[in-house]
Parts: sequence; structure tokens; C-alpha cells
Amino acid sequence: MKYRIEGKTFVNLEDNKKTKSIKSNRSITHSHEWQKRQDASFQEYTDIYENGKMPDYVKDLLVLFRGYISNYILFYSRKRTKSRNMKLLDVGCGVSKTLPIYMRGIDHSIVYVGLDPIQINFDRRYLFVNARIEELMDLLDCDEKFDLFVFSTSLDHFEDIEDVAKIIKELSQPGALALFFVGLHDPEIVARKVGAFLFGRMFETLTLPKLLIRIFGAYLIRIPASCLSLMRRDFKLRNDISLDEKHFYYFTRESVRRYISMFGNILDVTEIPDTNAQFICCEING
Repeated sequence: MKYRIEGKTFVNLEDNKKTKSIKSNRSITHSHEWQKRQDASFQEYTDIYENGKMPDYVKDLLVLFRGYISNYILFYSRKRTKSRNMKLLDVGCGVSKTLPIYMRGIDHSIVYVGLDPIQINFDRRYLFVNARIEELMDLLDCDEKFDLFVFSTSLDHFEDIEDVAKIIKELSQPGALALFFVGLHDPEIVARKVGAFLFGRMFETLTLPKLLIRIFGAYLIRIPASCLSLMRRDFKLRNDISLDEKHFYYFTRESVRRYISMFGNILDVTEIPDTNAQFICCEING
């Protein structure tokens, strides 16, 4: 069963019925490692999207990413044909029924399509494909192509980034852009975050006794413990050992460029100060 995108609905090519959500009927055999990581991430997804437990700093980063996306929508719109609306595919959109924070308030003329394999909230307020990216071309008409792709902290959840890049190229209009929000795991970046947190904690109260207790606690316990943790992290990164059970990849400043170059030419890398977040834009090579 195949669909085409018409306005802001999917149209079944067999009976012309319209719907906002579609899913794959093809049975893909997931690897054990992929399923294990999905299961490990499941509670985190539901806590963030269903139970309102998204940390404030994450919300702030998503709002910043919205500005980054808006900038490149404007950039792309200046060089494209005006005869049709732009189509945007959000690869790994999450499980929320409503638009992700980074897409709220974006140009309403854009046709937004969310893609996610997790089977929660099938009926959504936007066009939604409940499938893995490997299944997407089996669902859409071969003429359906996208102008923009968004990966919001989802790229490290894919088992094989090279395969994902090949599929994205198949789905791309000429000159299409891919926008990435990634987290970096370089020990020195994590160390800055930990150091800022520890120093900030000391001055949450300005009473001298509590300040002295926290200073001694930091130097005697927290700083040595953090140093040991960062050394273990560095060892694991150097030896390709998983840092957790939720991700396939743990990007560093160097490695993330190598992986995103598989999609095309990197146009911009923006590192968000005092965080481990990077926003990256690349033009997809067909």
C-alpha cells in the first residue's frame, strides 16, 4: 500500500482515502541490539513526552534549535521554486501527539511529516509515519521527495548511519538540507559542564559555614570522583565501548563531522556555549 502527500494529508493510491497517520505493514526483523536500545529508551521517552518530565535546559535547547531550523527554512526558501510547499521530514520525531517544541510556530506553509518507529500515540495532530526509515520508501509514492530533514538528538539511535544517509539521499529534492541537533561526549566538554555545576552548587547559599562545607566536599569527594568518571569515559570512547544502553553512537567533535559528511557537504557547525550540544547543517549530495 502506497501513499502520496496531498496538502497536509496522506492519500492512499489504491482507494484515494485520506488519513493523517500511516504505518508499515511490512515485517522488519529488528536486530537484538536495536530492540534492546529501544526498550532501554522507552521509559525515558514516556517520561519526557507523556509525563511532562522534560528538564528546563532541554526545553531551552529545543527552542534554540527551532530558531536554527527557521533560519535554514528561510535560507532554503530563497533558492527553491515557489510552485509548491516545502516538505520537511522529522526523522525520529518522538512520541508526542503534538508538534515537537522545535517545530512549533514554524512557517505553516511547510508540510511537516514526523517519522518514528515507537508505537505510541498513532493518531497525532500532524502527518505521522509509524515506521523505521528503512520502511519509508515502501510506504510513499516514488515521486515523494523532501526539501528538509531534521534529526533532533536521534542520529545516535540508528544502528548504521551510512545506511540512513543512503536512504535520505533517495528521498531528497536537489539541494535539500539536513539539520542535526547532536550531543557531544568529548571528556573535556563534559568536564566543563561538571565543573560549572560543582562551582555553581557552592554558591547556592552564601552563608559562610555552608559554603566552606561545600568547598571541602567538592575538593575531597566530588572533584576526585568526577575525574575518575571522566577517565573511564575517555577510556570507553577510545576503545569503542558503550557509554550506556540507549545509543549506538557517542559523538565527539571529530567523529560527528565524519558521520554527517556521509550525508553531504557540511555548511555550518554551531556549538551551544556551556552545553554539549551542537547544531549542524549540511547540503545533501544526491
